[in-house]
Amino acid sequence: MQLFRTHYDSIVSAPYLSQEAFIVYVVSASQELGWMIQYISPSGIIAVPPGNSAGSVQEVEVRKTRQGYVVKSANRDNTLRDWGLAEKQVRTLKDAMRTQTVALSQEEIAYRYEIIQPHLNTQDDKLEERRYELEHPKEGWWSFLKPVKGYTATPVVLMLNVLVFLLMAGSGISLIEPTARQIFDWGGNWGAASMGGQWWRLVTAAFVHIGFVHLFMNMAALVYAGAFLEPLIGTTRFVIAYLITAVAGSLLGSVMHPDIISAGASGAIFGLFGVLLALLTTSLIPPDIRRRLLLLMGFYVIYNLLSGMKEGIDNAAHIGGLIAGMSFGYTIYPALRRVKEEKPVS
Repeated sequence: MQLFRTHYDSIVSAPYLSQEAFIVYVVSASQELGWMIQYISPSGIIAVPPGNSAGSVQEVEVRKTRQGYVVKSANRDNTLRDWGLAEKQVRTLKDAMRTQTVALSQEEIAYRYEIIQPHLNTQDDKLEERRYELEHPKEGWWSFLKPVKGYTATPVVLMLNVLVFLLMAGSGISLIEPTARQIFDWGGNWGAASMGGQWWRLVTAAFVHIGFVHLFMNMAALVYAGAFLEPLIGTTRFVIAYLITAVAGSLLGSVMHPDIISAGASGAIFGLFGVLLALLTTSLIPPDIRRRLLLLMGFYVIYNLLSGMKEGIDNAAHIGGLIAGMSFGYTIYPALRRVKEEKPVS
């Protein structure tokens, strides 16, 4: 789940670190790095590093605790991709603070604290440990099911899939092993029908699942892909990609297996991974992050294509969605690059 992380935090044990020394270290380290300090109190600071090439702005909080201090970096723009930037910022600041602990004498700490002290927010300290913990409850995995700005389509598509499954279950269809006729009646794809005028099945099949396990596996993969891709390409393009690749997967499945009834979101999900794979071969994403994700996504796709060779799995839909997704990714890349180049660095 680390790849879904929207923030990164690290606890530093320093039980004998005085509040004065802590403030001096963190302020001096931030200034040495060229970070903009937006808030400062006796309990810590909030600083913003320079803009980065991935287009996401990190905000770094450093809070004093009873046993040391906590450094946390998080996206300011509510996106759900992390790309490893938060961890990089935390490590950078921690290294800079360690340098300050070696470089500054007690006399220098006292001198600098006198300069900093008039600028401390002492009346309403929002980084004070007890208040901060009360106002910032930790989020769990369910945060990826909640629509937020820049991440709307993924949870909505997930909810639609779950809703269709619940309606099917409510009508008496088995949660484990529904029949082919039941899948067909609820919108499953059958080549003879889809190519014979019931074209809407090419879309509806992507929202119908053959049992709970099938649904769970596909929805986990949907969130996995959507958390990266939707904030990167935008909600509108994400929806278009999902629908286009769903249709492409169903079409190839109908051509290759015209006598088989198929259903599931896997064709569209392979399409989303195809879009991401295409973009990972471009310069849109920083090189160090790009290489890591390319290996990860490539392994996922290859592994699932090989697994799809088993009997009962419509691998043609996977391949059709993947090809359509990669084509879509290369098509939208020039527009995404222009947006990235025009976006001001903050």
